[in-house]
Amino acid sequence: MHALAQVAHFDLDADFSEYKTQEGINAWLRDLEAPVAVYKVEKVSDDFHARFSAKGRGYIYRILNRHGQSPLRTNRVWNVSFPLDVEAMKQGAQYLLGHHDFSAFRGAGCQAKSPVKTLDKLDIERQGDEIIFTVEARSFIYHQVRNMVGTLQEVGRGKLQPEDVKRILESADRTKAGVSAPACGLYLSKVVY
Repeated sequence: MHALAQVAHFDLDADFSEYKTQEGINAWLRDLEAPVAVYKVEKVSDDFHARFSAKGRGYIYRILNRHGQSPLRTNRVWNVSFPLDVEAMKQGAQYLLGHHDFSAFRGAGCQAKSPVKTLDKLDIERQGDEIIFTVEARSFIYHQVRNMVGTLQEVGRGKLQPEDVKRILESADRTKAGVSAPACGLYLSKVVY
């Protein structure tokens, strides 16, 4: 998975400016040759928690839908070489919107107390040779987005019908859903506070 908008928090006893803190962290990351950078730092209240204070999250999932891989997008997209019917995938996605038990899309090892979540947005659009999924909710269960995308990919491929997504969701059985899409195409795109 990749992050375009990862948020982290930490306690700092020194009274450095936001700019100096950002520059210091980025210098340390460069020394480590870490493939990340901090692009914004701001002071927050003592009760702020990057994970538990979030009121919403957004993910993007990218499928490269063409024959032949793209060396420039290696480990950045899921390469699916057979044609996908985006309209059928959109129809199937409609069954996932709203408040549901997402057990059928829950990854093994999920530690969430409840599989019941509210999916606010699941848009799918073709942009050139890519199919982009935009998914938003207050929170997600482990592998939920990847498992939904994998199932919808099977709808686009014709292995499942759009209405099968409703049946799978209602079954609350992970074995009924499609494959788990690989992590390489998943991006955390936003966190709302």
